[in-house]
Amino acid sequence: MTVTSVLAQATVRDLDRAERWYATLFGRAPDSRPMDGLIEWHLTADAGVQLWRDPERAGRSTTVLGVSDVDAAARDLAAAGVAHAGPEPGGGSRVVRLDDPDGNASSSSATDGAPALRREVSRPRGWTSRCSRRRGRRRRR
Repeated sequence: MTVTSVLAQATVRDLDRAERWYATLFGRAPDSRPMDGLIEWHLTADAGVQLWRDPERAGRSTTVLGVSDVDAAARDLAAAGVAHAGPEPGGGSRVVRLDDPDGNASSSSATDGAPALRREVSRPRGWTSRCSRRRGRRRRR
């Protein structure tokens, strides 16, 4: 198998509200609405982000996005009205933490010398992934 592109997906409760927030984050409207309940931003020729309306799974998505400059991203986000506390040390890099409307925790982070925007999710204690259940293990955060 040769992977030629990646679309990361975030699940949300209210697609209209999430669209407004992510449009502010990305600085533009979505590029595509391939089907009801799904919108996409094509961020590079090979990568993008989808928002999928799925109220039962909303707020449990993780996406990593590369940016060229964490400090500039923090300034741009603040100027656009996206609340955050600014860059801070974290995980061997500098991060800017964000929260989307569904509580998906996000952070802008530099990894391996390349700045990145990392979206991480806080999962409830005792959360179990479908894959770990199949293997008979339980993952905890």
